[in-house]
Amino acid sequence: MGRKGSSGRWLQEHHKDEYVLQAQREGYRSRAVYKLLELQERDRLIRRGQRILDLGAAPGGWCQVAAKLAGDDAEIVAVDLLEMQPIEGVTFIQGDFRENEVLEKINEILAPHLFPDKGDGTDPRLCPKCALGQLSMRTARSGGAFIGCSNYPECRYTRPLGGEDAGDDGIGSDGKVLGVDENGIEVTIRSGRFGPYVQLGEPDPESKEKPKRSSLA
Repeated sequence: MGRKGSSGRWLQEHHKDEYVLQAQREGYRSRAVYKLLELQERDRLIRRGQRILDLGAAPGGWCQVAAKLAGDDAEIVAVDLLEMQPIEGVTFIQGDFRENEVLEKINEILAPHLFPDKGDGTDPRLCPKCALGQLSMRTARSGGAFIGCSNYPECRYTRPLGGEDAGDDGIGSDGKVLGVDENGIEVTIRSGRFGPYVQLGEPDPESKEKPKRSSLA
């Protein structure tokens, strides 16, 4: 009885919530849109023409805002286990984004952006490190998404979703190999926010533990 009573009180309070009522008046699907609008005003997270991936998107309030702010040239993909009513300008995938089938659908839709054509006729999804696996979007247990090699754990190549370009120092986000230690683990030099650093090994997408690093700045 206690649980039913508390649930009933929550529903009553929810329906009286000023943001819930405002969302209903303005045609938004959830009160959460106002948190996104607040973040947008402060940080300008969404820009016109952006590529946006909304994980856990239902009922679609954030997608409604993103579609308006990003414009017709944007690419917006929404994923959720629950059904979501269509939103113009948004591609919806129903399923668990941790499953390979759903990840592959995301890969296909966002392929031109996640795996841009190199212009040399080679497969843009071929892993540049092992030349055996295929690049794919992956999710980590610690949260977040990245691009990884299908040949894992033999190949631990990873990169950010936005791609990687070598900076002025020519190092690039995947680093330059300097050699190996006594255990055969690669030692690389990389560029960070606070200057170059040396890293031992590669991050394990399945673990929260980070590789050993030492700053050179």
